[in-house]
Amino acid sequence: MAIKIVVDSACDCDQAIVKKLNMVVAPLSVTLDDTVYVDDASLDFEAYSAHMKSCKSFKTACPSPQQYMDVFTGDDDILVVPISEPLSGSYQSAMVARAMVLEQHPEKCIHVFSSCTAVTGQLVLAIKIHELSQQGKSTQEIIEEIEKAKKHITLYFMLESLDYLAKGGRVSPFVAKAASMLHVRCIMLANDMGKIEMAEKMIGEKKALKRIAAILAQKGEQLAEKTLCISHCQALDKVQAVLAELKTMCSFKEILVFETGGLSSIYANVGGIIIAY
Repeated sequence: MAIKIVVDSACDCDQAIVKKLNMVVAPLSVTLDDTVYVDDASLDFEAYSAHMKSCKSFKTACPSPQQYMDVFTGDDDILVVPISEPLSGSYQSAMVARAMVLEQHPEKCIHVFSSCTAVTGQLVLAIKIHELSQQGKSTQEIIEEIEKAKKHITLYFMLESLDYLAKGGRVSPFVAKAASMLHVRCIMLANDMGKIEMAEKMIGEKKALKRIAAILAQKGEQLAEKTLCISHCQALDKVQAVLAELKTMCSFKEILVFETGGLSSIYANVGGIIIAY
């Protein structure tokens, strides 16, 4: 049976990889002040980015159960990789949609992963699903493999500012203010439960970029069969700096680089990078 992969728009990627992976994206939405932006291909990112810099308040909304139901169509088995539960209601929304679809079509196969990751981490899992499918694994075998794989996702990010994470309740306002006052570059991670934690604090951007590369390279030879996924918010120079450091320490099977989407940009903010494998 063919596999349809469903992610929400927290998963940073582009249309080429969406097509390659037979993937469908359920959009979240972001409200900046009183303006609602749907995080899909129609998003005017230039206008959104300008508003993001000046907005006084924001909120996000996960895809509705109906939006998930709209993509739970066709004869393919459906595997869903939503953003981590502690960060969004997307998982619960997908589960509600699953129950509603199965009530009418009990023969369908729909599995929603509690991903314990976000953004590029979601993409790492989606790529793994596709690879297993291409190897001829059954849907049940793929589910079992991904349930194991999600426990080993490494997700780090470095932000210019923690202000939006604080506004969204992801870190404390005190930590965000202190980091700003001291010109600290914060290296954050998603823990095993998918919650955001501080990993390390560095004074100065160059030191922080070198350090995040060193952290990523710690698994050494084990990385040769892994895909490195990076997204950035207008920070390609930082991505290139990290990759230059990594090149001297380790190698990956493949390196994919994308610009952040609407949802991840609001938290990464200009200058932020998000890295997973």
